[in-house]
Amino acid sequence: MYRDNRAKSSANFYKAFAAGIWHNTRYGNKPLSSFPEHEHRNVANMGFEAAKEIEARLLEERSQKYMETHNQKFQCKTAFIELVVNMREHHTLADLERIAKLTEKTFGYTPTLLTIHGDEGHYDPQTGDFIANVHGHVRFCILDPLDGTSLYRKEMRTTEGYTLAERKKKISQFQTDVAQILGMERGISKEITGRKHLSAYEYKKMLARPDIAEKMALEKPEIIEKVVKKLTLKKLKEMNQEVRDELKKLGASREDYAELEAIKKAVEQKLKAKEPLTFENVDRQFSEFLEAFKNEIKSATEGAIINSINTLKCDKKQDGGHTIVGKYSQALNNGTYDVMKIVANQMSIAMNYGQNLRVAELEKIKKERDDAIKERDEVKGELRKATVMLEKAREAVEHWRSVAEAYQDAELEKSGKNVKIDPTVETVQYNTPQRSQNYEISR
Repeated sequence: MYRDNRAKSSANFYKAFAAGIWHNTRYGNKPLSSFPEHEHRNVANMGFEAAKEIEARLLEERSQKYMETHNQKFQCKTAFIELVVNMREHHTLADLERIAKLTEKTFGYTPTLLTIHGDEGHYDPQTGDFIANVHGHVRFCILDPLDGTSLYRKEMRTTEGYTLAERKKKISQFQTDVAQILGMERGISKEITGRKHLSAYEYKKMLARPDIAEKMALEKPEIIEKVVKKLTLKKLKEMNQEVRDELKKLGASREDYAELEAIKKAVEQKLKAKEPLTFENVDRQFSEFLEAFKNEIKSATEGAIINSINTLKCDKKQDGGHTIVGKYSQALNNGTYDVMKIVANQMSIAMNYGQNLRVAELEKIKKERDDAIKERDEVKGELRKATVMLEKAREAVEHWRSVAEAYQDAELEKSGKNVKIDPTVETVQYNTPQRSQNYEISR
């Protein structure tokens, strides 16, 4: 079964790259985030070649306008941006066209390529349903058609006539208008929540690289809620399995496993309901379970296990993690240490995702990318200069070659008059560095 993710309305601008046309039209290699069986749900207002041609023409025309208006070379590095819009399964290209017109009316940007993607998302492991992340892409040329300057830069510039508060109000109204056009619930303004939008690229990076995710919270603690929930649930499942294995070694009964499963589900429900979840909350639930479990043990050997459990506890470390303290030797001998260690360490990992995440690594990646783009542009500039110099050198070579040939011909003409005439030939051929020349001999 195919259904969307019931997203709230949201529209966000990003810098557009040439590769975005490939991605949006699904031209060439398909992105890893797409599913071929749902590619037929994608729609676009034009194909790959047409989009390239239109954007190249707009760039040429508005670059020329800039040079005519300012009497200097076109200098803007960002000519196109892309608007990514949350949508629902029932939306069509006509809805996205209304968003494009709203953007053009509000900011003056010229729309080019419009696409709706319905092939991205994930399969629900429990139901098998495909949960689609339906969204639209609209590419815009942000250069003023009158003078070639950047309309986006003008929009971001604060002046006495256009204050920061006015700009925020304008953008907020734009988000409201988008929600009304699409008939979707408007997302809560970041001015209220304090949240910052996380791009799809950043989000996928965090899921693929937990080492990056762990560094995000200090600078962007609000935007990692979904990531924290995914990672925490994953760790909770891993921990649950490990604890089950340890309980098996201790001879736990079927009822003990059922109680453990109930605790796990209760924790999952808390996560899904977005209730506050701390290490202490989870530790208390598992501690209560282990306490009930040990009270059922009646034998002398099992009594020793109870005593060992009573001596164990978790202390919080300065770095935010947790450590087991108590009679290690007794715990290691009877196996209870492993149980408590798993509970403490695994949940420490899971819970600390929400406390220790940063964006330093992502910023480093962005900087490396920007530096690479800058270096590439510089190399392109040097190549253009070298091409111009080479062409001038070629013209100079041709010029001096012509001069040398003319001089050579003149000299040969003079010397030819004094050549001794061979009565058996009618012409004399001179081979010179510049060219061979035949001269007729007058008798």
